[in-house]
Amino acid sequence: MRTPRLAAAMLGCVVALSLAACGQAQPAALYRAHDDPALRAHVQTTARGVPAEPTTGQLWSSFQSSLASARTMHVSGTVHMDKREATVDLSGACDNSNDKSTITLGLESFEVTTVAGTYYIKANTAYWKARGLTQDQIGAIGSRYMATTDATMGQFNVSAIVGSLKTTQAVSDGMGVIAEKTALNGHPVYLFSVSTKSGRMTIWVTDTAYTLLKIRLESPDGTDELVFSDWNVPVAFTAPPAAQVIRL
Repeated sequence: MRTPRLAAAMLGCVVALSLAACGQAQPAALYRAHDDPALRAHVQTTARGVPAEPTTGQLWSSFQSSLASARTMHVSGTVHMDKREATVDLSGACDNSNDKSTITLGLESFEVTTVAGTYYIKANTAYWKARGLTQDQIGAIGSRYMATTDATMGQFNVSAIVGSLKTTQAVSDGMGVIAEKTALNGHPVYLFSVSTKSGRMTIWVTDTAYTLLKIRLESPDGTDELVFSDWNVPVAFTAPPAAQVIRL
């Protein structure tokens, strides 16, 4: 299974954020984002007692702190895999210990349940055919799960997506990253926007806890979009019964 375009873009997002302005005649300007200073632990007060506005770098740092504290998450949306649009629904822990991913790509449909380093794959006939299995092999698997410890099966789950956005790289003036105060579904949010080699990446976060809400990648090939919810809601996915498992 190849890494979806959005996942690949996010894996390079950290580098893109720090190098977005490179190769341009003039670096894009950063914008200060406006918000209620009373809600900002990092906002400092000037000598006159007037709170300073948070900079893009401060907002990005707060977003990174929020990501670091995330334990579980639900991710859903559409991405492109092999130039085809796929629907994804992912729930699980941010440390790859417990996860369930369901992906539909045209006629192909499969789910991957992760439990303590083992990936349990259940798929329809179209998926197995696309992977090169014979009709006899597909018949042998039937409705059972294929178990493997191949880490590539975890390349597109909650842990991979959240992990690809984590970085200790600071954002500062001249990097081409734009932060703006705006609204999403009627609620105040911040967005980060930056041009990457794959297109324009936009990230929406809440305006108080800086929790990740949405990511969009716009490119000539189409638009990928993921929505994030259920932060730190406990998950408890279990391995299927042994009788339903075939091990590699």
